[in-house]
Amino acid sequence: MKELQQMKDIEKLRLLMNSCSEDKYVTSAYQWMVPFLHRCEKQSPGVANELLKEYLVTLAKGDLKFPLKIFQHSKPDLQQKIIPDQDQLMAIALECIYTCERNDQLCLCYDLLECLPERGYGDKTEATTKLHDMVDQLEQILSVSELLEKHGLEKPISFVKNTQSSSEEARKLMVRLTRHTGRNLFTTSLSVDIWVILSFGFYK
Repeated sequence: MKELQQMKDIEKLRLLMNSCSEDKYVTSAYQWMVPFLHRCEKQSPGVANELLKEYLVTLAKGDLKFPLKIFQHSKPDLQQKIIPDQDQLMAIALECIYTCERNDQLCLCYDLLECLPERGYGDKTEATTKLHDMVDQLEQILSVSELLEKHGLEKPISFVKNTQSSSEEARKLMVRLTRHTGRNLFTTSLSVDIWVILSFGFYK
């Protein structure tokens, strides 16, 4: 008991959720995580958002599977949401996707994107508009990632974001793309995909 009292709140949150099976994860989130976050919020206003963000982003680094479940139960059209604030939902989702280090979770990224509010939903503030702009950018980044994956160049989403303005990275990618397609011969499909990537403003 003494050891539990000395634990940080984020450690307690992880302890609550670590033993949850995949099929019971959402039920456990409502039963254990949400009440715990509410208690933390009463003791220290503002801390609940930071705790949830740290918890989900840390999970997302290795796998988006469980964070996705939280986002799926925070969609704007749901009456009961785990994350009721839509700005917070977008901000955490963006950080989760860009933190994920895996290169095989593009489908989960698209599923997560589907959980976010459309532009025009809810209050229109400067912060909300900026977040929607960032979500629009994410959609383009996912499209580029999808085209790279199509040609055998699976990359973490953060790679595309962090290198989108790099001419050197562009040269490396084009070389790898043509080699993968076959002895530096451009196919019509590859040529079109490269044009699409460049049209987004990437790798110029």
